[in-house]
Amino acid sequence: MDFMGGKRNRNRIHTLRSAVGTYARRGAAAVLALLLTVSGFPARAFAPGTAAGLGFAAGQVYAAERLVKAVTYMGSEWTVNFWDSELSTMEQDFRQIRKDGFNTVIIAVPWRQFQPDLNAGDLNPEAYLRLRRIMAAGEETGLQVMLRLGYTWDNFDRVRDVSDRYRRLRTDPKARERWLSFAKSVYGTASSFGSFGGGFLTWEDFWGFMKETETAGNRMGRAAVSSGYRDWLKENIPAEEIALYYGEEAEKATGSDAVFPGSESPARRFVYAWNDAWMNSLLEDTQEVFPGLSMEVRLDIDPVPNLYGYQDGCTHNVTFPAGNAPYTCCMYSAAMGYPAGSLISADQGIEKAWEILGELREDAGKPVFIDQFLFTDNTPEFSHNAKLREDEIPEYITGMAPVIREAGKGYAVWTYRDYADNVICNGQFAQGRKGWRLYGGEIVTENGNSMLFLQKGDAAEQNLANQFTVLPDEDYVDFRAEPVSVAAQISQSSAAQGAPAGQGTAVTQEAPDGNAAADSVLLEISTGSAVKQIRVDQAGLFRVSMEKSNSTELMIRCLEGNVRIDDVKVYSFVTEGGIYHMDGTPGPYLEAVRTLNRLLEE
Repeated sequence: MDFMGGKRNRNRIHTLRSAVGTYARRGAAAVLALLLTVSGFPARAFAPGTAAGLGFAAGQVYAAERLVKAVTYMGSEWTVNFWDSELSTMEQDFRQIRKDGFNTVIIAVPWRQFQPDLNAGDLNPEAYLRLRRIMAAGEETGLQVMLRLGYTWDNFDRVRDVSDRYRRLRTDPKARERWLSFAKSVYGTASSFGSFGGGFLTWEDFWGFMKETETAGNRMGRAAVSSGYRDWLKENIPAEEIALYYGEEAEKATGSDAVFPGSESPARRFVYAWNDAWMNSLLEDTQEVFPGLSMEVRLDIDPVPNLYGYQDGCTHNVTFPAGNAPYTCCMYSAAMGYPAGSLISADQGIEKAWEILGELREDAGKPVFIDQFLFTDNTPEFSHNAKLREDEIPEYITGMAPVIREAGKGYAVWTYRDYADNVICNGQFAQGRKGWRLYGGEIVTENGNSMLFLQKGDAAEQNLANQFTVLPDEDYVDFRAEPVSVAAQISQSSAAQGAPAGQGTAVTQEAPDGNAAADSVLLEISTGSAVKQIRVDQAGLFRVSMEKSNSTELMIRCLEGNVRIDDVKVYSFVTEGGIYHMDGTPGPYLEAVRTLNRLLEE
C-alpha cells in the first residue's frame, strides 16, 4: 500500500516517515487490519473546501457548536516547570489571551505532581490548590480551561525516574487504581468550576514504554507477561501467524519467558496493535471517572519489517474514535504528508490538511480537535522536516480557517509564548527553598512575589541532576536581579502581603565591564569549571553565556552588596511559535493568528 498516494518502490518505505509523523490511511476494523503492507493501497481524493473533503456523508448536517480556540498555557516558564512557577501574571495573561481571540486555555496536568507516591497514593494538596486557582482565573476572565491529563515530564521529583510509574501502569494493577483515583480527583476538582472545558489524554505521554520494549532484556521480558502482552497475543493472533512473524523466536512469544519483539522483527507489528488496544482500554476506564475525556491519537505510520525484506506500515486507526468521547484529538503539523526537506507553499499545506484531517474525521466518526496546531517548528530534532515557505506562513494560518471549522471542534497552539528549555526547578521561588541549597541568604516575599535575597558572602546552589539542555555547546543563565539595602529588605519583608504583582517592564543587560557604581552588586555565576562575574547596578533581566561543563551544579554567589534574585533559568534553546517572543513582545504571526480566530467566529 502507498500511504502517501501514488505507487512507489517497496524499498523506499523510508519516505513514509517525513515530518513529525506521516498521516494514517484508512484500515479495516479487525485487529490485523492495522498490519498494513506497502503496495497497491488506493489513494483517496478529496476536494478541498467541500464537505466531502472532511468525511461528511451526502446531506449530513452536524450541529453547530462553538469552536475551541485554545492556547496551551505555560506562563513565563514551560510545561516542565510550570507547576513550580508563581503564576503571578496569570490573570493578566488570561485577559491578553482573550483579547487575542482565544476562548480556552489548555493546562498540562502531570500525574506525578498531583499524586507523588504511587505506593501511598496520597494526593498533593498544593497542586490541587493551584489547579483551583487556575480554574477560578478562567472563570474570572471568561476562558474555558481544558486539561491534558497525565503529562509526563514535570519537574516535581528529580530523584525517582518518572518512567517507572508509566511502566507500572502497564504491569501493576495497583498502579492502574492509582491512575484512576488521580483522574477522578482531578475531574472532581476541575468540574466544580464553570470554566471547566473537559480534557484529553495523549498517546505521547504513554509512548515511553513502547520505546523500552524495542530493547530486549530481562526486565522487559518480565513486562511482556505482566503487561498482558503475551496473553493478548495468544487471544487475538492465530498461532500460525505468531509462528510466521516471530520465526525462530516463536517459542518466546507465548511461554513463561515471553519477550517483546524488537524494532527489527516482523513481529513488532503485534506490539503496535497490542498498544492500541491497551490505550483504548485505559481511555475507556478513565472515562468512567472523567466523563467526556478524549484522546490525542497517533497519526504516525510506524514502519515494521515484513517477511520479504521490505517495510510495512502500521497505523493506529482503531484508537481514532477516542472511546465514547464527543470528539477526537490530534497533533497536526503543516509538515505532515510531505517528504523530509520539502519547502511547501501555503496552498499545498492547506490542501494536504483537507485530506489528512478529513480522513481522521471519517475514521473517527466524530469531530476533530487539533490540540497542537504547528505551523512552524524550530526544534533541532525536527529540523529535517518539510517546512512552509516562511513568507507564506501567515497566509497558511488564515487559510486554515475553513479546514478547522469543518474538522468540527477547533484548535490549539502549543507555543503561544516562546519558551526556554529551562532545567531549573523552582526558579521563581514560589515553592520556597525547594530545589535549592542556601549558604546564608533567605527566600523573601513582597506583594505575593517570592525572591532569593543574598548578602555579601551568601550563595545559592541547585543540583541539576539528570537535567540536560538541548544544544551541546553553550548554556545561558538568565535571572532578574535588583540591588537592595539590608534596611530596605527588612522593611519590605515585614510589610503586609498584598495581591500578586504583575511582571512589569525589565531591562535586558549583558554582563558589563568597568568599575562598580555605588551600592552595586557583584555576582559570581558558575556551572562547574565555567565561572563568570556580572555587575548589577540596577534592577533588570540579566543573561550570562556559559560554556558547557560536566558539572551538574549551578552556583550563584554574592561577592559584593545585597541583592534580590528571581526568575532563574538555565537553558540552551528557545522554542519559537512566532506569536509572542519570550519577553512578551509580539511575534511575526500574531496578527495572522488573531485573524484566524476572528474567521472562526464567522
